[in-house]
Amino acid sequence: MGGVKKLNYEEIPPIAVPGGLLAREAYRGNDFAVFVSSMEPGAGESWHTHLEHVEAVYFTIVGRGRISWREDGTEHEVIVGPGDLVSIDGGVENQTENVGTGPWIKVAIHTAGVGTDILRLREK
Repeated sequence: MGGVKKLNYEEIPPIAVPGGLLAREAYRGNDFAVFVSSMEPGAGESWHTHLEHVEAVYFTIVGRGRISWREDGTEHEVIVGPGDLVSIDGGVENQTENVGTGPWIKVAIHTAGVGTDILRLREK
């Protein structure tokens, strides 16, 4: 199909992230990558910090999640549901958790250049 690609979510191999997150890399371009990720109820990522140049945008498709972050020594959180979009600047300590009764499925867009390991996290 030339410059057009079509992928099916089920055909993309999942990447298991500690805490119960399953991420599927749907697209990686020059400046960003797109993941479709899912978490079962009660699952969540531990506190982590993305690299300074990696911004993240999460768009919830199904379910409910909590996105927490620490800024200036204070912990904040927001509960998200279908249709909600949250952006997180690079270098901001954050974590995610499924607080719903069913799967939390979201599209995650991460900025990064070619060859950058955007999934490398600095554990706290």
